[in-house]
Amino acid sequence: MLFALVSWITGWTVGTPFRAARLVERSPGHGDPPHVVVSLTYARLKPGGRRAFDRYTQAVFSSLDEQPGYLGGAIRREVFGRQVWTVTSWVDEASLESFVRSPLHREAVRVAGGSLGETQLHRLELPVTELPLSWDRVLDLLDERIGRTAALWPPVR
Repeated sequence: MLFALVSWITGWTVGTPFRAARLVERSPGHGDPPHVVVSLTYARLKPGGRRAFDRYTQAVFSSLDEQPGYLGGAIRREVFGRQVWTVTSWVDEASLESFVRSPLHREAVRVAGGSLGETQLHRLELPVTELPLSWDRVLDLLDERIGRTAALWPPVR
């Protein structure tokens, strides 16, 4: 019974809602809607790695509005567990690549990257009409790409 309670409590998550930084022009009546690039991240942190990871994640997310081509994003984490998720959206692949090579992101990877255990990174294109993304949609997209059962990667909703 105690094990079940602890398992249940460690699965609690808290996530920020998807926060849009910019609007993308939608061209009604001109064919398919434009697409955006979405970056999805899932990580299970190593024991003791939460503090460094959280500090750098907050710093990186605070700087995103200044990144050219950034459209919006969100963070989700287990309250007592070690699982974390991020989602960001970009006008194109070049904007996302520029962010990945930015000094703050590179420092975050260098310093806090050792906190990461299992990590899944995925990029995909979605119609701009899907923004803002809900956490249910993000978890479904990750589930499709990771291809694991809920027992191995619990998408707590």
